[in-house]
Amino acid sequence: MRINFNTQYTKPTFKAQFSKDPETKSALKQCSEASPMLFYSLVDLVEKSPTNDRIAFRKDEDDIFYKVVNLDINESPDVRAYHDELYSLVNYVKLSNNQSMNTYAKKLLDKETGYKYKNSDLESSDHLSHLIKKFQKTSGSVKLMKEAHNIEKKIAKLKEEQAQLYRNINIIEANYAKDLYEKKFGNK
Repeated sequence: MRINFNTQYTKPTFKAQFSKDPETKSALKQCSEASPMLFYSLVDLVEKSPTNDRIAFRKDEDDIFYKVVNLDINESPDVRAYHDELYSLVNYVKLSNNQSMNTYAKKLLDKETGYKYKNSDLESSDHLSHLIKKFQKTSGSVKLMKEAHNIEKKIAKLKEEQAQLYRNINIIEANYAKDLYEKKFGNK
């Protein structure tokens, strides 16, 4: 009998996740419908955090806004947001490793874009632009976007050609009217 033992050490992988409770699932569903790109970015960010934390969303007392809660350390920042702003809301969560999710988002963005953010200042336009590009690449929509842009360029070119044709038509009609006048009434 032959027994093979795996002697290679594998480091356990940790990744945060969302709670599976109905309130969190409802918030995530609303987010996915309102903004697929931000939903993808939200899931990606949470799953890439270096902890085993469970993140949940809870309706605020007015039943319009959501609050975010780290269930593992029972920490909830004093911020709230609509379902389409959950990505921003999660950035305020404190993780069990004493980092906020926002700090980790900046480190992740540094690594992916090559930018260095001084004093942890994150330019929101840079961040959003990166998230959009990453989502388009991951979802496969980038190829269709390129085709759509090419069609837009062709349409713009055709519109310019159309405008030139109308200018030519106006010139031809003006010249015809001028020639007709001169034949009927002379040069004056």
